[in-house]
Amino acid sequence: MTRHSFSFGAHYDPANISFGPVVAVNDERLAPGAGFDEHSHAGLVLVTYVVSGSLAHEGIVSSTVSAGQVAVLRAGTGVLHSERNLGETELRFVQTWISCLEDSVSYEVFDAGELAPVAIVRDTRVLVGTLRAGSTVELSGHLTVVSGHVDELAEGDSLRASRPVVLTAGTDAVLVAVTW
Repeated sequence: MTRHSFSFGAHYDPANISFGPVVAVNDERLAPGAGFDEHSHAGLVLVTYVVSGSLAHEGIVSSTVSAGQVAVLRAGTGVLHSERNLGETELRFVQTWISCLEDSVSYEVFDAGELAPVAIVRDTRVLVGTLRAGSTVELSGHLTVVSGHVDELAEGDSLRASRPVVLTAGTDAVLVAVTW
């Protein structure tokens, strides 16, 4: 099962193509053995936060991304890769695609902790991690609530802010934010 925040594949909506440099936010849930066979990306930076389970990645680097980790794939002018749930339980991950015209290709995996930058794409920062209950964050851009509550937003909700807004975590909340 996939939840899309933007027009994607068969879920085409010409009024919902992108917001700033963000062109896709997909909340994926894959059964054991399910996944995405080899496919290509170009002109994108893909930021993948694994919520539960383990994501097997094959491509320029082969790796396993576990719950609480973030993978950043810079596709440059083009890469081939595959993603699969090789575990015995459901895999959930949130993947954000950012449009970026750069030549470099790279793949890195980080442990997510407190809300902090994991990638900088020109004048855009991607932050992933936990915002503790009662803490605030100011941002303009796109926010996805992976878990917990931030103001009136709950798990699976997103916010698009053209101007800076201050948000307060009602509970510990895991967030993926793309700010500019």
